[in-house]
Amino acid sequence: MTEAEALKTAQALVTAGRKKEALPLLWTLCDSADLNVKLQAGLALVASLDRLTESDKLLKVVDDILPVASALGDADVHTYLLGKKAEFLSNRLSSLIFQQRSLNLASAVFEWIDFSLEEDKAEFAKIAAQRTALEKEIFSLEKQVLRAVKTGDNHYMRGHTFSALGEVFFSRYLDSSLDHAPRRRLKTIITNLYLIRRWHLDKLIGYSRKDRQQLRSLWNNCVAFYRKAIGEFQAINDRADVAFAEYGLSVKFAITFRFRLARRLLRQAKELARSTKEASLLASIDELEKQVMDKNKHPRNYVREFGLDLPRRLRG
Repeated sequence: MTEAEALKTAQALVTAGRKKEALPLLWTLCDSADLNVKLQAGLALVASLDRLTESDKLLKVVDDILPVASALGDADVHTYLLGKKAEFLSNRLSSLIFQQRSLNLASAVFEWIDFSLEEDKAEFAKIAAQRTALEKEIFSLEKQVLRAVKTGDNHYMRGHTFSALGEVFFSRYLDSSLDHAPRRRLKTIITNLYLIRRWHLDKLIGYSRKDRQQLRSLWNNCVAFYRKAIGEFQAINDRADVAFAEYGLSVKFAITFRFRLARRLLRQAKELARSTKEASLLASIDELEKQVMDKNKHPRNYVREFGLDLPRRLRG
């Protein structure tokens, strides 16, 4: 089988939802001397790997094919890859912020404790340095993408680039929510009560006016970029990607307790997914619909569930 045939086979498997079967072929093709094959294989890997559990692999693939896109003069794909890199780095940043928040949690519970362990203090400083470097890189990528996407004319790539930017801003929204969350134990418990979070009273009670304005701006940017992505896909009548983008935004609405908006988008996404026979997307939509319907029956207390209301040595 030639590389061109192998690439078509792998792409067909990805399209059919059989991504695991496609991965061995794609990894091999990603080392091809043919730049077009290498780029297309890399793009298929970006679409196939899990963005939460395989972020390191995704970053490696993006770094490998960014210069290929430049060499081939494909500015739209290059911009898209910069956006995806910012998205994947944002996932890494979120993990660091969670670790950092957990390390000095004891001081939030017991005012006389600085850090629960001396090594925690050293690790906190190390993470702080890594976080600063990551934030600087993400902001730089974001500026490059925003500047480049204005001149692009490929609706398909612009749509996916805008989706990536939507993910970046949603990650930043969640990170800022955690970063500025109340640190005192009683206020932490109160602001995590389901009905308090359900009606967004946690932001009013636990956050300063400045923090609320920042969160509102980040949230509005996230929604705006997803709306732009949907608009780009609609411009070329790409119903499948419209459905995926609408589902992606509905997930954000559901996570932030905007259930009415989530239900509306899910209905639209479901109709499109049925018309394009996107079986995997339909399954995801059905699962999210169940969660939205169950919103008041089994609310989760994330702070208590993850032990975030306890000092580190008492968690787990």
